[in-house]
Amino acid sequence: MRGRFHQGQDKWLYINQITRDRKIGILALQETHLSPADVDDVHKLFGKRLQVYASIDPASPQSKGVAFVVNREISNIEGIKVEELIPGRALHMTIPWHGESKLTAVAVYAPNDPAENARFLDRLEVKLRRLHKPDFVLGDFNMVEDAIDRLPHHKDGHAVTEAMLKFKSKLNLQDGWRQTFPDVKGYTFLQNATGSQSRIDRILVTENVLKNSFDWTIESPGIHTDHQLLSMKYSDPKMPFIGKGRWVLPLRLLKDKEVMERVYALGKELEARLETTNDNRTAEENPQTIWKSFKDEITNLFRERDKVLVPKMDKDIRGETYRKCRSPSKGRLHGKDPFHKDQR
Repeated sequence: MRGRFHQGQDKWLYINQITRDRKIGILALQETHLSPADVDDVHKLFGKRLQVYASIDPASPQSKGVAFVVNREISNIEGIKVEELIPGRALHMTIPWHGESKLTAVAVYAPNDPAENARFLDRLEVKLRRLHKPDFVLGDFNMVEDAIDRLPHHKDGHAVTEAMLKFKSKLNLQDGWRQTFPDVKGYTFLQNATGSQSRIDRILVTENVLKNSFDWTIESPGIHTDHQLLSMKYSDPKMPFIGKGRWVLPLRLLKDKEVMERVYALGKELEARLETTNDNRTAEENPQTIWKSFKDEITNLFRERDKVLVPKMDKDIRGETYRKCRSPSKGRLHGKDPFHKDQR
């Protein structure tokens, strides 16, 4: 985050919007600089949607800092347990999920210095021994393991890469994004001074989580920061599969003369075909197969017609909105013109 404010704007306004629009259940943040008073302030502003758990280093309150943000609208906050492992560097959270199951996550913000980073990983692994092994360890690790994760390509030092390998091995964790995209180049951090890029932000997951995860993405967070947003989705393997549901005919199409005339014509053809099966019924030509063919054909007909009508409706709506924004006499703007380039 690089702190709470940028040019007088509170970044939590954008965080609140991001969690809502992208339906993020749990968000891990680094370099938050959130004191207990700041957390209370955020809850006063956004407490209906956001529940924030933060850790700050009292010795360096204007640096470091990690936090978990839980979206109350789609995640359960009752029974959440949070423990500070390393002030301003690592925060442990256990959250109730489906039924009796729970998810455990650790938000991290590793040091920049490679030697300190290696010691941090070793210390964190020791801290986690007395706790339930995490399903997720996510955040800014400030290091990469492979040359492909830096641009220009080069590996980090032996000590810190070995510490990361040991850390993942002890906790049975894997780099989810890299396992999903073995040969893809993707970067989460841009060094403005040099133009170099790296994938230092990661979500480490257990094998079980990895098998049931999807939609791993690196994208712009829509907030002033030099890091990209890394996200993924995880589903409970015990939950039944729920598809997209069945298609439903938009009622507006029933009033469309052109499409309904075609449906009536197809209905007449259906009646004729059904009558021919009275005396000559086969496995390929019978009332059931004919009826299914009819339904499929009119469904495709309605869908194709809707693709033509909806853009026209949107265009008409935009035109009507534009006309209402202008004075009928002199064409002056009343309020904001939603289509004026300087007011977008």
